[in-house]
Amino acid sequence: KVVVRRLPYQLPQDIFENTIQKWSHDITWLNYIKGKPAKTQAKDNIFSRAYLGFSNADTLLDFCKSFDGHTFIDSKGMYIT
Repeated sequence: KVVVRRLPYQLPQDIFENTIQKWSHDITWLNYIKGKPAKTQAKDNIFSRAYLGFSNADTLLDFCKSFDGHTFIDSKGMYIT
């Protein structure tokens, strides 16, 4: 099992799933929790996160090495790490 934390709060689940498609053949389950924007400026945004189960340890290690530090680009062209 692995938890992917600190994903952009505005990241839709389908885009996340497309991003991890390379490893989908060894992902046995996925639970995606969408984040939320802060209600006030004094608070922080709540990041999205995903829980993944892998059937193969080698694929899990490859995923961790490849996905760590992944940069997303939003619809406005802003880079989100």
